[in-house]
Amino acid sequence: MSRRSFVLRRLAGMVLTVWAVLTTAFAVVVFTTDPAETRIVQSASMSGEDPSEAVDAYLAATNQNVPVSERYVDWLVGLAKLDLGWSYTREAAVTTLLADHVAFTLVYFLPALAFAVIGATGIRLYTGAAEDTRLDRLTDGLSYVAVSVPVFLFAYAVKWWVLPAYFVATNDEIAYTATAGPLAPGNLQAAVFPATVMGLYLFGIQLRYAGAELGEYASAEFVKTARGKGSSVWRVGRHMLRNAVVPLASVFFTDLFGMVLLAVYVVEVIASVPGLGGLTVNVMTGGHDLPLMLGVVLLPALVGVVANFLRDVGYALFYPRVELES
Repeated sequence: MSRRSFVLRRLAGMVLTVWAVLTTAFAVVVFTTDPAETRIVQSASMSGEDPSEAVDAYLAATNQNVPVSERYVDWLVGLAKLDLGWSYTREAAVTTLLADHVAFTLVYFLPALAFAVIGATGIRLYTGAAEDTRLDRLTDGLSYVAVSVPVFLFAYAVKWWVLPAYFVATNDEIAYTATAGPLAPGNLQAAVFPATVMGLYLFGIQLRYAGAELGEYASAEFVKTARGKGSSVWRVGRHMLRNAVVPLASVFFTDLFGMVLLAVYVVEVIASVPGLGGLTVNVMTGGHDLPLMLGVVLLPALVGVVANFLRDVGYALFYPRVELES
């Protein structure tokens, strides 16, 4: 198979996967009883109103009185036009809501990701290239512990072991102000905690994964040749990195994407971050705001699928020896 055909097939598979995920989410939402209906019935009964009329008014306001097939077609047409619809509960465009909340997530997540990928990969490159078995075993042990600790317990340990002075100095009252914007001074200060938790958590994961990936090349012939020529540790490490750069750079968005996404949700709930994770939890525990619910499903699904697509393309472009599917 030519590389062009390979890329086109992967692209088609990416589109099909996103459609399948969103269609499944659509079906789950529309064929599940809206929990808000129970609350509306109870509220109407207590206030002396007609519960049936109250429920009908709610269904009309949230577009749930429209046939499912018509809603599905309208949603597909809107998706094709990059229009994710209108949130009934937030009274705002879904695209705007996602952009606003994702900005809060990126402010703490991107520095944490850079720290984890660069720092942990650098350590593993050194231990692998220098053949320092004691340091290698030590980092192995640390990585095993890091990936075994639940992220909520990790967050508690970071709060009181790593950042105690920070919380004591601020009287444990640092909180986000969603209306101030993600780069407001107060929000940047509030981002210290989730950024530290996420950075250290991802660091441990990358330490484990990078060790396994780079360990495959530690005894390779080209590494032995480089050592035999008297190359420095970092020069040997550079040879190793060249053969593992694609999986190492993409692991958090491909193989470990589910773990990272769960960590984002947990950290944002613990730290009260008004980001994508916090928005998702609030939406899923509320009423059937279908456009917004599909929006919070679309974004992580799109990130994961696109990342896998880019990784496959990276292998095809930068690793000519990799055999493509027939």
